[in-house]
Amino acid sequence: MASVPSTSLSSLEHRFLFVVAAWASFATMAVEVLFARIAASYFGSGIAVWGSIITVLLLAMAVGCLWGGRLSQKPRPHSAVLYRLVLGLSLSMLPLVLLAPVALAEISYWLPDSRYGSLLGAALLLSAPGVLAGVLAPYITRLIVTRVEEAGSRVGQLSAVTTLGSAAGTIVPSYYLVLWLEINTILLVTATVTAMLAIIGLLMQPPPATQP
Repeated sequence: MASVPSTSLSSLEHRFLFVVAAWASFATMAVEVLFARIAASYFGSGIAVWGSIITVLLLAMAVGCLWGGRLSQKPRPHSAVLYRLVLGLSLSMLPLVLLAPVALAEISYWLPDSRYGSLLGAALLLSAPGVLAGVLAPYITRLIVTRVEEAGSRVGQLSAVTTLGSAAGTIVPSYYLVLWLEINTILLVTATVTAMLAIIGLLMQPPPATQP
């Protein structure tokens, strides 16, 4: 059977990667939904605004997928790199809390057309989360696929998990969390959980081998 050179993962970390993938998808969709709620105060909630948000996020994720594909071409990809990217994803959510009101207010003043204003606002605030979310799936695929024969099964499992995470990230914040918590609180909790998963993953890494 053909094998794919990769770092050896314990069964625990193998399962943990699926958890990380599902949560990253949850977080990405939660960010999209919550940004739309924030942007509605400045540009409305019409179809053009949603079109701007979805377009920016999809384009950013496409760039991330290309980046993740290039990273995964390394002979020995390491899961620690993935967890650093996840940590970056958590940090990329903070501008939505710290800068979104000021940035969107300025954009809506200088660019009152809701189509282009929302497009610019989404580009400024969603590009980084989109790119970092997009890079994860190719890299996780590279880590979990150890034999060519199992590639289809593993990719199918990963796609199912990330799709379920995306569905949950769409419905849970919009149906429930916004009724109980402020938007900034939801974003901070989402970023914190993402960072915690990244730190747990880094702590799971084996210590470097010592030279005799």
